[in-house]
Amino acid sequence: LCFDLYNSCAETECILGEFDDVKIRLDEALKRARTLQEKLRSNLTLAQSLGSQGCVMDAINTGFSVLSQLGEPFPYVVTEELTKKEIVTTQNLLRTKHEKELVHLQVMVDVEKQQTMKF
Repeated sequence: LCFDLYNSCAETECILGEFDDVKIRLDEALKRARTLQEKLRSNLTLAQSLGSQGCVMDAINTGFSVLSQLGEPFPYVVTEELTKKEIVTTQNLLRTKHEKELVHLQVMVDVEKQQTMKF
């Protein structure tokens, strides 16, 4: 409940543009958090807040850090070669499925993966 209150306050203050207050609430929530799961919502709000303030690189770095902690590291330097490789890998995965199969895939139920997708 404590995390929800701090996070809800921070999200509301972020919407209102009260970024100093956002930082105070998020610092408190993150200080009390013991697990990565407890930190995710705060870190998402932090990234959104930083982006809203024009601190885009800080927002991106926050997202990269969280993704890495979730076991989904993201390269800091993206080259054309790496991008092409990832596109080919994705295309190859998609080629193994028919469109009807893709449409009828089950909804993702892994909470950690759902959180990862938010970043």
